[in-house]
Amino acid sequence: MNKHKRTAIIIAPFLAIGGFILADYFQPPPDKPAVFFTQQGNCDLKQACQLDTDDLQLHLTYSGQMQANKNILVKIQTSVAVENILLALSDENKNSTPSKLTPSNDQKQWQQQYFIGPALDIQSLVLQMVVTYNGVPHFAEIKPHS
Repeated sequence: MNKHKRTAIIIAPFLAIGGFILADYFQPPPDKPAVFFTQQGNCDLKQACQLDTDDLQLHLTYSGQMQANKNILVKIQTSVAVENILLALSDENKNSTPSKLTPSNDQKQWQQQYFIGPALDIQSLVLQMVVTYNGVPHFAEIKPHS
């Protein structure tokens, strides 16, 4: 046996154990689970709607009439600064177009003007929302006509 084979046989177990240990350091962290908001009280959106999780509270209002071919202004106030808010108005047929709300400078006040198109069924209208906070998506679904 030459000196190269002998060196390889001696070093191979140490490399295998070292590689096994170092693999844990380069493994990606586990995905954070999604969080779902709970509604506080009646969430018919005629006045306001309060949504809560363990670490985040939202106060959601809208102005305008929930009618086809009308604009409504959706406003959301958060208890802490959030990264992103996506909101979609959809119906039972899942006709929807999600869009990002516009934040204020402090990322706590968000708003967006929405047009309720003629294809949406007003009686089955649903607000679907995804709020990203600390990299974790927080989901909510609200039925304004419930």
